Amino acid sequence: MWLRAAAGLSLALAVSAEAATLRACYETWEPYAFKNNAQQHQGLAVELIRKIVGSMGHQVEFDDVPYARCLAMAESGNTDIALFATHEELPKFHFIKSAVGFWILAAFVPQDSPLKSYRQLDDWKGKTVGKVIGYSYGDPVDSYKQWSVQNAPDASMNLAKLDAKRVDVVFEDLLWAQQVADKRGFRIRALQPVVVKRSNVIGFAPAYKELAAKFDSEFARMERAGEINALFKQYMGLTYREIVALR
Repeated sequence: MWLRAAAGLSLALAVSAEAATLRACYETWEPYAFKNNAQQHQGLAVELIRKIVGSMGHQVEFDDVPYARCLAMAESGNTDIALFATHEELPKFHFIKSAVGFWILAAFVPQDSPLKSYRQLDDWKGKTVGKVIGYSYGDPVDSYKQWSVQNAPDASMNLAKLDAKRVDVVFEDLLWAQQVADKRGFRIRALQPVVVKRSNVIGFAPAYKELAAKFDSEFARMERAGEINALFKQYMGLTYREIVALR
């Protein structure tokens, strides 16, 4: 009788551990992850995580925090999923291979800038670039040193400084920044072509290595079924495959 009770308790504990509630952190980035007017977490990446991680029996609680704080939470073990981070930033985390979004980096300038297109970073040699504290923009932006840097606490503030002409250029996600500029009436514009396009992924804490592999497997199934294209179309106005083909 005692053995049966002990076995039942062990099974219950195992199931409880497997069906843990996971914490996920992100910095607001529409349309991928943000709070709506009712202060509920939503967005393309949020919905994908809920669907896929939920299909594995887990619930997910989200924290909307500045990017640097999200990284600190991940490093200290206070979150299980870090959205939009990189392996270089969190080497102990297990990152998915599937793209839950895309960072389409474009150069934004004031509306009346004489520049008509993006050619080279030397166009801002001796000028001032606005950057967000804790952000990695990748090459060539990170490695370029022939300008002055003015930091901002978040990406929205960075765009506001560009609108006020406190900086000469800001490098930011094309789709997100255009949405913010339209919503807030910023007098800025993006230069074409884009600087770089990078897939955005999510990382799972060391204890959840298996979930990362299962996430990729379920993402692939959803893509074959057309569900991924539909989600991207809903949030982005473009399908997943259309964004992959974007130059």
